[in-house]
Amino acid sequence: MRPFIAALIAISLAAGCSFGPSKANLRVATSPLGAAVQLSTKTARVNGELLAVNDSGLVLLDGRRMMTVPFTEIRDAKFAELGAQYRIRGGRRPPPLAIARLRRVSHFPQGITPEIQAKLLTLYEQQGQ
Repeated sequence: MRPFIAALIAISLAAGCSFGPSKANLRVATSPLGAAVQLSTKTARVNGELLAVNDSGLVLLDGRRMMTVPFTEIRDAKFAELGAQYRIRGGRRPPPLAIARLRRVSHFPQGITPEIQAKLLTLYEQQGQ
């Protein structure tokens, strides 16, 4: 009976390690792109890439348009690959731990410097924000 229990435990441990997303299946782990986001505000819906997170909101790339969406305007933001702990709701600034977690999955986790922002705006043919 003991070998059966030992085998059952070994199978359970091996199977337990294979559930959930792995880094091989996550876009943010296998490419330089930031996390994919589906976001809605009172007036718009955005499907894009998380470029950066600053103290007041999310910097997103929606196609060829770069924008900053303040936390206070976000009704719902989902990061499909990442799960519920990354979700933003209700027009409130997320707690510091959630902001730090979001920064790690953005394209520019260190933030966007004015020089990088100017280059991105030129690349996407936008005026300064």
